[in-house]
This record gives sequence, C-alpha cells and structure tokens, in this order.
Amino acid sequence: MADVAAVDPLDLVLQHASALDQITYSTESGEAAPDLLSSSLIHFPSHPTPLSRALRTRVLRSRNSPALAQDSTSTPNSFDDASHAEDFLPLDALIFILQTQAEAVGLYAVKATRERVARVDTLDRPSLLEFLLGKKTECEVVLSKAECAARDARRPSRQAAAAGAEAGATADATSQDASAAAVPSSAEASGSAVPLHPLLASGKRPYNPSKQDQAFVKRLRTSEVILRDRAWAFRCTVAKAGDGADDDDDSLNLDGATKGAMRSAASKEVDFTPLRRSVAGRIQAARSGGSSSSAPSSRAPPGQSTSAAAPSSNLGRSAKHRRLDPIFILPSSPSSLLTLANIKRFLEEGHYDPPSSSNSLAPMGGSNEVVVISRPKGGRFLAVDSLDALSRLGARGGSGQDADPWRRVVCVVTTGQKWQFKGYRWEEGRDLFRNVFGVYPRWSNEAKDGNVKEWNVLDLQIDANKRHHDAQISGMFWRQLEEWMGRRRPDLA
Repeated sequence: MADVAAVDPLDLVLQHASALDQITYSTESGEAAPDLLSSSLIHFPSHPTPLSRALRTRVLRSRNSPALAQDSTSTPNSFDDASHAEDFLPLDALIFILQTQAEAVGLYAVKATRERVARVDTLDRPSLLEFLLGKKTECEVVLSKAECAARDARRPSRQAAAAGAEAGATADATSQDASAAAVPSSAEASGSAVPLHPLLASGKRPYNPSKQDQAFVKRLRTSEVILRDRAWAFRCTVAKAGDGADDDDDSLNLDGATKGAMRSAASKEVDFTPLRRSVAGRIQAARSGGSSSSAPSSRAPPGQSTSAAAPSSNLGRSAKHRRLDPIFILPSSPSSLLTLANIKRFLEEGHYDPPSSSNSLAPMGGSNEVVVISRPKGGRFLAVDSLDALSRLGARGGSGQDADPWRRVVCVVTTGQKWQFKGYRWEEGRDLFRNVFGVYPRWSNEAKDGNVKEWNVLDLQIDANKRHHDAQISGMFWRQLEEWMGRRRPDLA
C-alpha cells in the first residue's frame, strides 16, 4: 500500500464529489462491499491504492474546535493533544455528507449517529457542502495545505521549548528537594527529632514583607478611627503641640475659643456631641412638622419658672399636632366609586365594597359627615364629601392660619366632572391638581374620562369582580400619596 501520508484524501473527495457512483468499497480481506457503511477500504478511480475509511482529513468537526486556534500545531497526521485527533473528520464522514446532501439537517444527524459516522456541526454543514461541491474555494472548518505546512514547521521549535521548560521545572524541583533535605540533616546530626516547618516541608519560601509596606500599615493604623456607636463620629483626637495641631485646627474651620480648648486638650479625645445637643430642638421641631422658630423657648416669662412654662408649651404643640390631621375630599356624586361608606375599609383593610353593596350603605369610623382613616405609618386622615363639613373642620381647628382647612387638604378624589370643583379654592382642574394629590377611581373595563387626561391625577383602576387585587391597588395609593406628601407637604407627612 502506498504511503498514505503523501496522499491528501480531501483532494480525492473533491475530484469525485460529482461522481460518487465511481467510488467503490471493499473489506480488509479485499472482498467487495456493497456500500460505504459495510466497508473498510475506499477505492478512488484516480488513485491506485485503496484508502482506509478512518483516514483523517483536513476538515474539522466545528468552527469552534480547539485545533483551529492560532497557536495550535495540530494537523491530520500530528496532534498537540490526543483529544485533537477527534476534531479532524475521517474520510468516510466526508463521503457520507455528500451521500446525504439532500437530507434535512435533523435527518442527517440521526443517520450519522445511528451508523456511527462522525458528523460535522449542524451550523457548519451547509458551508462544508458548498465547499465539497466546488461552489466555494474556502470553508471555516477546512485547514489549507499552507496552514498545515506552517504548523509542521512550527512544531519542532515548540517541542524544544516545551522540553526546555520541563527540564527547568525538574531542576527547580531537584534544588527544592535538596534544600528541604538539608534542613533535617543538622537536626539529625544533633540527635534531636525536630519536625519540619510546613513551609519548609512543602518547599515554599516564607513571605518577607517589605519595610516600606510595614511603615505604611503602621501609619494607617495610628490614624484609624473605630466607631463604637453612632455618636462616636462626633469625636476626634487632637495632635500634640508642635505636631501639626495648628494645621488640623485650620482645616476644621473652628473659631478661636474652640481652637484654644482643643490645643489645651492635646492628645486627648474631644467630644463634639454638644453640637448635636445644641441642634436637637430644631431637629425635633422639623420631625414634628413645625419650624425651628416654633420650638418652645427655654426662657420663662417674668414671674414664672422654667418648669412651669414647659408643660404649657408641650400642650400647645400636642393640640397643634391634633389639628394638623390631613384631609381627603371625596365627591358627593352617587356615581363615585369611593365614598364615605367604603373608603375606610378600602384604605385600611385593602378590601373594596362597591357602592351598591350592603356593606357600604353607611359611613364607618366617624360621624355622618367625617370619616377617620388610620394611616399605615401612624396617625390618621379625615375624609369629607362636602364643603360644609370641610369648613366645620376649619372652625374647630383654631384661629388664624390654622382655621383654614385648605392648608390640610392633601387629596381630592374626582369622578372627572368639572362641576365637582365649584366652590373649591381652585375651581379649575389643572390648578387644583397642581396643589393637591388627585385620584381618579374607575372600573378597569371602562374608558377614562376625557377631562381627566388633562389633569395630574392617579388613575386608580378597580376590578369589578377580582377582590384579591384590592390590597395591591390600596398599597399603590398609599405609596404614591406618601411620596407626594414628602415632596410637597412635609409638614403633614
């Protein structure tokens, strides 16, 4: 048999791709075989010697094969790794591809698997078929002859480099073993059985940190601040005299008295918590909805002690806090989906009662004209559906600005009808919903009113039959309202 290394099986396949019927097959014993799958040798008319059907070709299984990497030196006759041998398709796989070229991709894969024939990747089969049939001169999964020759030329130098690296690694291992063996020799000479340190036993050198790194870590630890609690951030350590204390004081932007106190307390911790206590009154006033000017004065009037003045101030602030309950205004229209009868249960329990149900015939949680709604974060809201009830809330509130109930109106529920705003402070919908939070409740299967499209309102869509959605809708209302109040009405939030 001729030297198969000098034969390019891919060239033979390309020559006979259009005349597959001229290719014959035989077994190892030389007997004729009826087809490719039952044969061992393949006979080409242009080549006198039969070739083994397992002969590797320059065609690879996939464009993602490791043998296609740029640094690879694998060829059909020599491989970098034993696993690369399976990347190159055998001769019978190319003939099988040509024989099944009319088959669909899925059927080709099934037949190749069933007959145990190597198959090309599904995505690369069309391109390879065009190459084998002469429709194109290059293919992504085919190594050219020039590439194979270049890889053969690179292989000796690569093997020499690998051998040198292996020899160097062996020499290093030998020297490490020798140095490790030298350690117990002195111990054995002294007659004491001293166990080896784990680093010496493993042949690894101990880590020696640089002095520069040690100095940096030492400086870093000297300036480190450990926060023991939330108030500890108000403390600092003052440098000694002559150690840059003046520069530190200037960077803190403190007054002369404070700088003097800090210099006298050199090398001691300085507590800045009195600064926090000095603004505690302003913080408390801001949290309770008032301003810093409305905080209770620490000075008592003439003839009255400070202890006697404090209770009256606290009582005044509590009464004001009670007067600042935010107000909802509901429409008095019978077509409204939210009324005094059902809004309390909807916002507190997340359950909506339609106006026609028996559960919403009478108001809950208040008088007939005012309904008290508990707020999720604490506190309460008042809901009314008439301007008379709103004005009575203002009359009970006190005098001056506190008597104006519109200062506490945060939400207006609308049905989309403009006549609802008659008598309001802002009778135009656009002006009204620029100053208060607007809500437009409607059935989810009904169209939105044309007037509402021009107003800045929350479109609250309620399902007529799915009550398990009520809690989600109620939660969305509270989130939107609390966010609006935090931005626009922080005194009531």
